[in-house]
Amino acid sequence: MKNKETKTIRFFIIIVTLLSLFKVEAANSIINTNPHDSLIVTVPNVFTPNSDGVNDTWSIILHDYGTILLDLQTTVYDRWGVAVFQTTDIREVWLGHTLTGRICNAGSYFYVINYTNSVTNKPESLKGFVELVR
Repeated sequence: MKNKETKTIRFFIIIVTLLSLFKVEAANSIINTNPHDSLIVTVPNVFTPNSDGVNDTWSIILHDYGTILLDLQTTVYDRWGVAVFQTTDIREVWLGHTLTGRICNAGSYFYVINYTNSVTNKPESLKGFVELVR
């Protein structure tokens, strides 16, 4: 079992009631939150697969903080709606080639990323464009 760090947030609630002629009551409460039970998925919007060692691949960047992706499906489409990249592996990267190995032309490509968040157990989807620059 992981040692989870919690963050304590203190806040005050002030209640004013008309029946007590504007008597002010204060309550001190504490909420414990765990910053590690969150999920942030970042998707780059440009990459340059030109073998210079900088931004040569495109992939999802996952900041999981104790959360995992279930049922991941990533698909990248060209401008005609043809899938050029598909994966269910978070570690697999797109090298700028089609599924058959042909080099993709420079231009805009549309991605769809579907997954289930393990904390909320709800399906989530990310959609957007990635620019391939040669």
